[in-house]
Amino acid sequence: MFHICGGTRAFRTFIEFVAAKGEGVTFYTKPSELPHSLGPEHVYIILPDYEQGDKVIPEQSLEWLEAMLSLRRSGSHFYIENYMAQDYLHGSFTSVRPMGRERYFYQEYIEWEGHPLQSRDGFYLPTAMRFPNNEIAAVSDCIGTHNIFRQGNYHYPALLRTPDANVLSALTDLSAFNPLFRKPYRLWMSLWKRILNELANIPDAVVEEAFLKAFPNIEQLSNGNTSEQAVKKALKWHLESGLFISDDGSKGMFEMIRSNDLGVRANLRTDATLLTGALFASAGQIWQQEKLTRIGCNLADFILNRGGQRPDGFFKWFDHTNTIWASDSGRDGLAIWQLYKCTGLERYHESAMKLANALLCWLAKDGLCCGSFKGDAIPPEAMSINNPVYYGEMVAFLLQLHNDECTSAALKIIERIAETFPQVSPFGFSDNFTWCRWLLMLSSAQFYTNKDFSHKINQVLDFFEALQEDCGGIRETAIRLEGHSVEAGIAVGDGSDAIADLLYCNNYVLCSLSILLRLKKERQSLIKMPKVEAMYNKLRDFMLNIQISSTDPRLDGGWMRAFDMRLKEYHGLNKDMDWGSYCIMAGWVMGLIPLVLLYEGQQSSLFTE
Repeated sequence: MFHICGGTRAFRTFIEFVAAKGEGVTFYTKPSELPHSLGPEHVYIILPDYEQGDKVIPEQSLEWLEAMLSLRRSGSHFYIENYMAQDYLHGSFTSVRPMGRERYFYQEYIEWEGHPLQSRDGFYLPTAMRFPNNEIAAVSDCIGTHNIFRQGNYHYPALLRTPDANVLSALTDLSAFNPLFRKPYRLWMSLWKRILNELANIPDAVVEEAFLKAFPNIEQLSNGNTSEQAVKKALKWHLESGLFISDDGSKGMFEMIRSNDLGVRANLRTDATLLTGALFASAGQIWQQEKLTRIGCNLADFILNRGGQRPDGFFKWFDHTNTIWASDSGRDGLAIWQLYKCTGLERYHESAMKLANALLCWLAKDGLCCGSFKGDAIPPEAMSINNPVYYGEMVAFLLQLHNDECTSAALKIIERIAETFPQVSPFGFSDNFTWCRWLLMLSSAQFYTNKDFSHKINQVLDFFEALQEDCGGIRETAIRLEGHSVEAGIAVGDGSDAIADLLYCNNYVLCSLSILLRLKKERQSLIKMPKVEAMYNKLRDFMLNIQISSTDPRLDGGWMRAFDMRLKEYHGLNKDMDWGSYCIMAGWVMGLIPLVLLYEGQQSSLFTE
């Protein structure tokens, strides 16, 4: 028999489903109402009233404590969350005392059986442990960022078993489960299997059935879409997710669905808008649907008419900033040139050539640039950077223009980076980010020039083949960022998990492989083409299988940034503060992936003619 007070409606429903297979459940309004004289087979679940905004259970009376201790001695079992045991006497009930301050997690994680569980906007109460105990789960910060690979700077108990094993005491709001914000879903379910098995010997199958009913996971995987179906779902996501400010695209669009709360990030981001415009215009051209082409042009024209492209030819990173990035400018160029290829409109040709001239003026005598700058002019003292991250899209864009000066500049960039690669200047996130942009540059140069980069391409193919899991996704490598602490990737820092980054790796590898598959026969001869084809097919099928199917329009048709290939669900460490594990990013993910799928079987593409 379960006796429960507090919690959430969904959790009470969960316990009802569990108890339906046993002896039932009784609900109470507050702890003082709990019965004090029952037999040993009863289970008490005492929680803050989260529905009323409570975060802790206030310390109860001495009489209540004595009654609960008596029940405990007689064999009753307890599960308690955030009990304010503010003296040693009450601490004897839960073996913990509060440290006197509240914390909320953002970059903190629950560690359980070696796995990180995330709880966005979760609450926990740091405590002092007064007696010997068995810690089942703990809370620590920043697992896996840079040179912190597992435990962070602090470590607090999250779930304890008292010495007599009759009390499970949680110092977190574990019961306030929400399938959208407690990830990964299956591991949270397995934690509750453990808790209810210890409390009442409830079989795993019963807990799983109840969990699935009470907390339905609306974030399912498509598992087997065709490429055309995936593109149509992606287009539908753009129109219904809340990113479009107007249905026809004429008022622009927002950047993404945010990672921390799945809200719309209301930024006017240039490359996200332009790549989305290129996607819609491309789909309109291929499927002969003028409405889609018009939406694509409206999005691009919104940027151009708003002054997103400066008089000097550069595109602004965001609407209200004067920051210029080499990588983002390259993406802008690819998108605006694709719009020209789809429509033949001169304004897009003119825009692309203005950008190309600006990029050429930015390049220093060594053929490289400073990666980014702020203000109205390129600072003359800026140091050149040799990481391919800044040049992948720029090189792919310049090579498409069939302009001798642009081609020469693109080849010089490759030449300079090749002098030291892979020992290039470090960048945030994993090495995958650097290698995938290098492959994009090499593939584009192999397609558009007469120079042979087969050996270098094969080297990168070997690198990614070793990281490609059986399901097709490419896993993150260990972090190697000495002295760099601005941002981090989405996997555990020691590389021991199997997270596929769809924002900074898998999407770009898919693009590059699609270019290599379009090479003329004479340009393929020294490249390991069977490997290219096998890797592409596996990665393409991976993307098709993990596209989200959901009743929630913010999710349906999307690809989140991080996918755990062993758990087979979207999950990763949410350490990239602005573009975390669960964001759905327009352009980078929702533009590039569908654009590759859209052009399957055709010679032309975003990167080729």
